[in-house]
Amino acid sequence: MQTLDLPVDGWSVGVQASGCTLAGATTLGTVAADRFDGGTRALGYDNTRVTTEGAVSAVILGWNGPVRLEPRHEPYEVLALTLAKGDSCTCELTLTDALSGDGQPVASVVSAGGRTYVPALVSEKVNACK
Repeated sequence: MQTLDLPVDGWSVGVQASGCTLAGATTLGTVAADRFDGGTRALGYDNTRVTTEGAVSAVILGWNGPVRLEPRHEPYEVLALTLAKGDSCTCELTLTDALSGDGQPVASVVSAGGRTYVPALVSEKVNACK
């Protein structure tokens, strides 16, 4: 997979869960939180919520001037999810383009350098009992 070494200024993402339920979604405690809450976002936009199908999040780090996440080798935490376990502790989280927030489906995209990029729609198994 090719990675781009561009500063990121926004994104939108949909997350579906299998084997558990998404009970909460927030940017608080992540780099996507407002600067007053310890994050990077400054006069930007955040619409993050749990839906009946999963969770959606759309973030613009700043409207007035450059507010960006610089490229680095370690991933940034941009979304905090609260999981409610299902029949087992195994939960599979999947990035998707199929969820709706305020009506239209939320595309999983990243904005960098004035362009929009589509990330790989990957899945990750996590332990919902921790």
